[in-house]
Amino acid sequence: MNGWTFARALAIKGLPCRAIAAAAIGLASGGAQGEPLRPEVTRAEQLATDRVHAALEARDCSKAVQYLNEGLSARHPGLYLIAGTMFEEGLCLKPDWNRAQRHYQAGLEAGHRGGLFKMVAGLAQGPRDVAAALWWAQRGLTGAMPAPCLAEPAIHEVPEKYVEWLQSWPASRLSACVYTAGVLATLTGDLLYPQQARSLQLTGRVAMRFVPAEGRIDWTTLESDMPPPVGVVSEGWMRDRRSPRVQDFLRRHLDAAGQQALKRFEPRPPGIDPGWTSQQEYVFTLQ
Repeated sequence: MNGWTFARALAIKGLPCRAIAAAAIGLASGGAQGEPLRPEVTRAEQLATDRVHAALEARDCSKAVQYLNEGLSARHPGLYLIAGTMFEEGLCLKPDWNRAQRHYQAGLEAGHRGGLFKMVAGLAQGPRDVAAALWWAQRGLTGAMPAPCLAEPAIHEVPEKYVEWLQSWPASRLSACVYTAGVLATLTGDLLYPQQARSLQLTGRVAMRFVPAEGRIDWTTLESDMPPPVGVVSEGWMRDRRSPRVQDFLRRHLDAAGQQALKRFEPRPPGIDPGWTSQQEYVFTLQ
């Protein structure tokens, strides 16, 4: 089903990822290999992305929009997410959530799962549309969302039944689920493979544990690895590479991203079940 505009008719109480070549962020559970968030970045898409970002950094909106439209015409998956963020945040374009959502959904349809997370985060903020936020969250965050926020498939697949199910909830449960979905989606949708980690060829797996009632996200490094360097490198570079600070870099990067996600959805709604926890693993690989 396209759009999910049905939710807007109901009264229910209650700069994104730059395309990264030769690197991938995936999600995993139970120690499984992470599924990449998007298709491999082609050289053409990387060049198109760099042109848009360079124009934005130079505050040249005319060029930014020109390069964006060229990238969209070529149907590069990452450009849909850039367009969505530009519309959502009003970067060189008039703020328009509906157009932002359409571009995020187009990115998802092109194989970029970041589009789903960006949609959930945007729908949950405010919130703009609680029913749509939770419906999409169940499609992409099932393994991390608390069980009380998830519908049986027979309910989730029928819009009228799904909305009726949500309307039966107490307002506190609805707010808690939307908050949880928004934080998780923001964290994943805005995540970047840090430049310093890629420069050092740092890969690894980091486990996340989110306690919504406390507004706390804990991170644990499960694996951290760097392949031997190729060519001539300095002794200082090698020493820095082996330092505990570098080995723990991905966890610290994710911790900062988690704090930003929590801040986006302040104030935290009251009455969240203290027993709720969300867990996810983030896998950083070099391709």
